[in-house]
Amino acid sequence: MKADLIGHVLAFSALIFIASGAAYFGVASCGGYVWHKQMFCYVAPVIAISAVIVPGNRLPSFGSRVAFLLALLVGYFVIEAVGSMIYFGGENWREYGNLFIRALEYGPC
Repeated sequence: MKADLIGHVLAFSALIFIASGAAYFGVASCGGYVWHKQMFCYVAPVIAISAVIVPGNRLPSFGSRVAFLLALLVGYFVIEAVGSMIYFGGENWREYGNLFIRALEYGPC
């Protein structure tokens, strides 16, 4: 029972930490401190891998664990691109789409 609770807390923590980090780096990483990104790059994998190693009953199989890690990775890049798209802004939907694609390809800055 305790392992399930710890697994749920770790999975939720990984989801919140990576989503909030992606939003932060998408909106505020241009001209920010480099050590923020470096610390995030060390801490995020530790939390995500811990969530997979100690799974709750929501991640029962190996396939669901891999899918969770892939969803975290893809979600990070999408949220970061959306954040940078909002930061730089655009005048119409086409410019927002171009900013989103550029942010996915080159990063937020």
